[in-house]
Amino acid sequence: MQRKWFVYIIGGGLLIALLALFIDDPEPKHGLTQNTAPAQQPPAQQAPATASHGGFQFTRTNFDDGWVSTVQPKWVEASKGDIRVLLHYPADVKARNTDPDVMANAAWDTLVAPRYRDLRNYKTMGSVLTYQRPYLSQGEVTDAATGRAHFVSIFNQADSGWIEVILPDRETFVREFGIDVEKVNKDPYTDTAIFNRIRGMGTYNKFAVAPADLPGKWTTNFSANTFYVNRYTGANAGMSTYSSGQEYVFSGQTYKWHIAAANSSGGQTKVSQAKSEGTFTMPDNWSMNFSDMEGKPKTYQVQFRAVEGGRILVIDGTAFVRAN
Repeated sequence: MQRKWFVYIIGGGLLIALLALFIDDPEPKHGLTQNTAPAQQPPAQQAPATASHGGFQFTRTNFDDGWVSTVQPKWVEASKGDIRVLLHYPADVKARNTDPDVMANAAWDTLVAPRYRDLRNYKTMGSVLTYQRPYLSQGEVTDAATGRAHFVSIFNQADSGWIEVILPDRETFVREFGIDVEKVNKDPYTDTAIFNRIRGMGTYNKFAVAPADLPGKWTTNFSANTFYVNRYTGANAGMSTYSSGQEYVFSGQTYKWHIAAANSSGGQTKVSQAKSEGTFTMPDNWSMNFSDMEGKPKTYQVQFRAVEGGRILVIDGTAFVRAN
């Protein structure tokens, strides 16, 4: 569950509204800064899964820009040439507070340090003036398993998750991702667009869907509370609540779809819903044809995102989790 807050002014400036959104694991909307496959064109090749990856058919994606992603027990690994990027699954990173150095140190100690030794030239990135605070730490290390020397950075911003980059040296990191920590630490007004490249690596957590992966119930939920206060007095001026739930149930080549939404305001609640059922086909592993969605056939783009022990199913940009 993710929570996001927004503030806006309504009623000719008389009221200030505070909007809280609660979203079940939404699909991140990061853009890549390199040439990737077009949105409607799937990555080039997929490799079938083995039982050790939860029984899903595809655990490898070969992207048209040369990156290759594979599902691992604790992360998705994206690699290209001598660069490896680990897209860590959500982990319990315990930090005393959210100061840049404290949070970055905690992530390093939790996710990076156990696999390396001989840390040298360690640095953390200081504060950057932006409402989505970025965290980054990096250093030279020796791989405890192989004895090879690497330069490692770990980064997080907003909903990117912790992204670990493993390269030969610092110069390669600056060249490939455009972030020079020493320069950023001298300028808190750094253009935050420099983080788009590394943050966008999260889009490589993308895997094909096979019909055999779908049976069962997949659900998603969304809710938002808007709190109103008088701009001049600060007095409470009421609130409104919106919530919705959506589900797909797949069995063989058939599906059932249901969506319900409720909007409460001023002591009244309005409820609406829609449902459809029929058969589906998959012309490829990145799209699904539904025979009937609210009275007409529809085709949606689909993909999987890997999480620890399973998958998130993304249908037409909406993320669904498998119900127990």
